[in-house]
Amino acid sequence: MLPTFGFVAWMAGPIEMLLLLGVVGVVVVVVVTVVLLAVRRQGSPGASPNLVPCPDCGRLVSRAANACPGCGRPMTPTPGA
Repeated sequence: MLPTFGFVAWMAGPIEMLLLLGVVGVVVVVVVTVVLLAVRRQGSPGASPNLVPCPDCGRLVSRAANACPGCGRPMTPTPGA
């Protein structure tokens, strides 16, 4: 006899398998969404004190950079860089 692991039997029928796949799919979508939101939040302009947004294109640029690598706009030096 095969183990059942609680509610999931090894020899489940097609309806049970579709239900299980649906539940697993929803869990995967939720986990991926949470991870992507966390990564996006960490990538915000306030995440690094050494990066500032370019006034023209919005790309994050090092405070020590002379120009934006995205659009080429000259950056004014920031004190303490």
